[in-house]
Amino acid sequence: MITSSGLFDHISNFQVIDNDESDHFPVTCLLSLPYRSLPVNRHVSNDVTTTLEHETFRWNDSHKTNFIRQLGHLLREKHAQIMSEIMTNTDNAVLTLTSVYKNIN
Repeated sequence: MITSSGLFDHISNFQVIDNDESDHFPVTCLLSLPYRSLPVNRHVSNDVTTTLEHETFRWNDSHKTNFIRQLGHLLREKHAQIMSEIMTNTDNAVLTLTSVYKNIN
């Protein structure tokens, strides 16, 4: 599991599950994030204030198969880049992984 250090305070119940069905043990955690009804960032540049709304996603179980297929494709496509970034700049690796999830239709 990879995350930005800014989320460390929001992670609880992190566990490595004792399941030896593969070479890797699955992990699980609980993220406790604050809820904001209108998440907005304001940026000021050149005396102009712009408002950027965060993208929100709602899970639809009927799209599960398509999501898994696209996720697998994008992760294979970005694998070398992500692995290189993990070794050199973890923040960039997190941004790349985030972009993978955002680019799934």
